[in-house]
Amino acid sequence: MNVIAWNCQGAASRKFYRTLKQFLSVYKPVILCLLEPKVSGVQADSICSRLGIEEWLRVEAFGFTGIWVLWRDTISVDILTTHPQFVNIRVGGNNTQLWTFSLVYGSPLASLRRELFSRCAGFVDWIHKEGLLDFGYSRSKYTWVRGQNHSTFKGARLDRALCNMDWRIQFPNADVVHLPRVTSDHNPLLVRMDPHKADVAERYFKYNAKKHVLARIEGVQRSLAIHTNQNLLRLDQKLRKELEDILYQEELLWFQRSREVWIASGDRNTRYYHTATAVKKGSSRISSLKDDEGNFPPLYQSTWMYINSPVSPEEIKEGCNNTILVLIPKASSPDSVKQLRPIGLCNIVYKILTIVMTKRLKPVVRSLIAVIK
Repeated sequence: MNVIAWNCQGAASRKFYRTLKQFLSVYKPVILCLLEPKVSGVQADSICSRLGIEEWLRVEAFGFTGIWVLWRDTISVDILTTHPQFVNIRVGGNNTQLWTFSLVYGSPLASLRRELFSRCAGFVDWIHKEGLLDFGYSRSKYTWVRGQNHSTFKGARLDRALCNMDWRIQFPNADVVHLPRVTSDHNPLLVRMDPHKADVAERYFKYNAKKHVLARIEGVQRSLAIHTNQNLLRLDQKLRKELEDILYQEELLWFQRSREVWIASGDRNTRYYHTATAVKKGSSRISSLKDDEGNFPPLYQSTWMYINSPVSPEEIKEGCNNTILVLIPKASSPDSVKQLRPIGLCNIVYKILTIVMTKRLKPVVRSLIAVIK
């Protein structure tokens, strides 16, 4: 089971949506927590529904605050307490005992933050009183960074994951990973209950370009946590922009393949275009063809042995110069030869001969063909 918690600083932008979909695709969290979404009402419900996670809980934005908790239907969740600065839920399922999950958000407004800490009798004292342990972390040292140059650069580990002894005994191998900081000042936190299973799943990364850029962003941000450098700051900004371009090009690719109207989709939803492309492919499949009289010719058992027989080497040698005819549908789900457009595909021998002949004829073609022709 994986959990992602992220102070996204706004959930309405397309950059945020593309980046979050990438994290969801790679790490497959069962629980997703978003802080400071800065969106409420009908628009917030629309964003949550587009993420493809079945259940969610929203605490409406108040000033800069706002807490969203989304979870898969593979687990059971009971809502215990909701507040503009924290949420308590009880989690069960996946063959584990019930455990309590608290998501705490300290408002940037000092008055609201004092109210939260007064409830906890002082945040540090509350941590010691409850016997909470810091998970630690891997990868980047900071979870919050601000500043575009060396003189204004600031970084801190503001986002943390804490647990008590009982939870630690229940999940002894759990760890926290600081994911690359991309569209927000904050790094997403990935809590992995079973890191071994998560590592196996994360190996299957489909887009090598995204994997490469994310790895470089992670390395640059780890270096910035050790030593601030103007060149590293520029490189971090450049790589984050490059990742955004890659995610944008991916959506364009699927849009072009799906051949659907861009505006009608409502948003650039990669999952929508994957599905639309699959539907287009299915509608172009030829399952059977009618004869000239409009009937489907039967496949007699006497001809099946010939059709299903293996191809011999002699037949391959004889057919090496043959042209393959491909039938391109002119309509969805074609069922007649008249609805197909034949296209001849020459094999590699044709291509090699054509290239050789073209290169040989190029120097003498003007002496063979008159200018007026």
